[in-house]
Amino acid sequence: MKLKSLVASIMCCMAATAFAQDFEVNGIYYNIISDSEVEVTNGENAYAGEIIIPETVTYSEYSTSPLKVTAIGGAAFLGCSSLTSIEIPNSVTTIKGNAFDFCISLTSIDIPNSVTTIEKYAFYRCRSLAQIEIPNSVSTIGNGAFSQCSSLTSIEIPNSVTAIGYSAFLGCGSLTSIEIPNSVTAIGHSAFRGCGSLTSIKISNNITSLPSDIFRGCNGLTSIDIPNSVTNIDDYAFGDCTSLTSITIPNSVTIIDVFAFYGCTSLTSIKIPNSVTYIHDGAFYGCTNLTSIELPNSITKLSPVTFANCSGLISIRLPSNIGAIGDGACYNCSNLQHIYCLREVPAACLMEDRGCFQGVPVETCVLHVPAGCVEAYQAADGWKDFVNIVGDAAGIENVTTADGPAEYFDLQGRKVTAPSNGIFIKKQGNSTSKIKL
Repeated sequence: MKLKSLVASIMCCMAATAFAQDFEVNGIYYNIISDSEVEVTNGENAYAGEIIIPETVTYSEYSTSPLKVTAIGGAAFLGCSSLTSIEIPNSVTTIKGNAFDFCISLTSIDIPNSVTTIEKYAFYRCRSLAQIEIPNSVSTIGNGAFSQCSSLTSIEIPNSVTAIGYSAFLGCGSLTSIEIPNSVTAIGHSAFRGCGSLTSIKISNNITSLPSDIFRGCNGLTSIDIPNSVTNIDDYAFGDCTSLTSITIPNSVTIIDVFAFYGCTSLTSIKIPNSVTYIHDGAFYGCTNLTSIELPNSITKLSPVTFANCSGLISIRLPSNIGAIGDGACYNCSNLQHIYCLREVPAACLMEDRGCFQGVPVETCVLHVPAGCVEAYQAADGWKDFVNIVGDAAGIENVTTADGPAEYFDLQGRKVTAPSNGIFIKKQGNSTSKIKL
C-alpha cells in the first residue's frame, strides 16, 4: 500500500509539473492552467510594440486540441516599457495582479466584455495610459489596479462593479471627474488619494463608510455631496483637500474620525447634524478659513486638537451636553472672539501638553455661559483663564419652522431690526430658532 501511495504521489507531482509548463507560440508565452486553458505569461524577452493575443493556441506536445486563453497572468507584461498596444481576446476572464505594471508606453487598451475581474495593481504605473473603458462584465476593481496612472483623464465605472479596492485610482493626477455607481457597496482606503485634478465626484448611494484617505490630497475638489447612506467619515478622508470650500454632512453620519478634514484650508463653513455622536481627534485641524462652528447637542466631548490651528475661527458654540474638552481642542485658534458654552456645570478641561485653550486670546475672547453660572466658570480649571466671562448664553436646540413674518432678537433678548453678521434668535409664528447670519 505504501508503494502504491508513493507512486500515486509521484504521478500527481508529475501532472502538476506538466500543467505548470511554459511554452511559446509566435512570440507569446503561456502557462498551462488546466487541460483546456492557458494564461499569457512573461517570456524570456520583454514584449514590445503591438501585441495581439489569440483566443486559442495549440501546443502539440501537450494536446492536439486548441487551448483557450482565459487569463492575462500575474506580471505577464511587467516592465515592458516598449509595449505600445495590446489586443485582448474575448476569451479572457481575468487580468491578474501586476499584469501590465510599469508599461510606461501603453497609451490605451480595450478590455473585452468577457473580463469579470481586474486584480490588484493590474495597470499600476501605466503613466502614459490616457483612457480605458471598463466593460459591464467587471465586478471587482482590485487594490491599486490603476494606481499612478498619471495621464488617465477619464474612466467610467460600470454598474456591474460592486467593489473598488484600496488605492485603486491613487495618484491619477489627470482624472477630472468620477462617478461611482450605486452598484458599488465597498470602496477601499486611499481609492482616489492624490487625484489632484479631480473636481467632480458622485458617490454611490450604497456606501456606508468613506474610508480613510479616500480623497486625501484631492486639492482640486471644491465641493462634494455625501450620500445619506454614509454613517462614518474615516480618518483623513478629506485630508489636505485644500480647495474644498463647503461640505454638507448628512443626517446619517454618526462618526467623524481622526483628522477627517485635516488641512482643508479653504473650508469656510460646515454644518454638523444631530446624528453625529463623536468627532475624533484633530477632525478639523488646520482648517484656517473656518470662521464659525456650531456643535449639536449629540456631542458630549470635544476631542483633543479638534480645532487646533483653525486660525480663522471667530466663534464656536458648545452644546449643553458637552462634558469634557480634550487637550488642545482649540489650540492656536488665535482669532477666536466668542465661545458660547450652553452647559451650566463647566465641562472638564483635560489638559496635558497644550491645554484646552492654549493660543486662544483669553484676554479678549468673550466666554458666554448660561445666566447664573459665571462664578462656576471663573473657578473652573481651563475656563478661569478667560478675562471676559458673561452670563448671557441661551440655548435653543430644537429648530422648527413656521409661516409668517420673522422677528429677530440678540442673545440678550433685545429686538434687532436689521440683523447682520452674528448669532440671533429668530421668532416666526409660534416657533423660535437660533440662527447664524
